[in-house]
Amino acid sequence: MTSIGTLFAFILVCAGVWILRVRRPDLPRAFTVPALPVISILGIVVCGAMIYGLGWTNWARLVGWLAIGLILYFAYGKKHSKLETSV
Repeated sequence: MTSIGTLFAFILVCAGVWILRVRRPDLPRAFTVPALPVISILGIVVCGAMIYGLGWTNWARLVGWLAIGLILYFAYGKKHSKLETSV
């Protein structure tokens, strides 16, 4: 379970770095990524291939925990939203 979650997080990081570099090139950066699209794509593909090789029980747990996490995230956000309380 830990490895599928970590690999999924790495996929999100690779995609996020690429998206931010393209959409907001003006932001100050603490580090640079050489050959940005190639490195991001390779990171996504390699992590995706490792996730693909894991068993179905890992996939089921990932989906279950993601669902629980999203429910908690949106329930908390709805209850504590400043927009919700001002209406």
